[in-house]
Amino acid sequence: MILYIGLFILLIPCGIYDWRTRLVPVWYVGIFSCLAVLYHLMFSAGIFLEIALGAGMGLLFVLISRISKGSLGMGDAVVITALGLWCGIRDSITLILFAFIMAGFAGGIWMLFRKKNRRESMPFVPFLLLSCLVSCTAAILQGTLV
Repeated sequence: MILYIGLFILLIPCGIYDWRTRLVPVWYVGIFSCLAVLYHLMFSAGIFLEIALGAGMGLLFVLISRISKGSLGMGDAVVITALGLWCGIRDSITLILFAFIMAGFAGGIWMLFRKKNRRESMPFVPFLLLSCLVSCTAAILQGTLV
């Protein structure tokens, strides 16, 4: 349960801000990342490798953002790094994959009905938030969220 509360504390303000401005408050993500590390140092024993790999995956997205010259925004990559720090590699891969699927579907609909082209940007953090909401709802319905 604490996992999802932490994710919502990160993703709700960042998702709203990204939706409105196409920017992510990096200072907020930095503070949240530090809190995630502190949380895991205090309460999570034995998952250091999982968290380190999650952060490493996020740093891979930072590299992809640099190489692609911003096709994936740097703010999105920093949020993915914080996501990896908070929930580790396995859960963050699931959330990111589902967010990419939803963003692709929404982008297709957006291009179809709004006559937009592929080069126009679309915020990604709201899809991470939606992915987290769906995952949390599924866990509640399955009875696995405690």
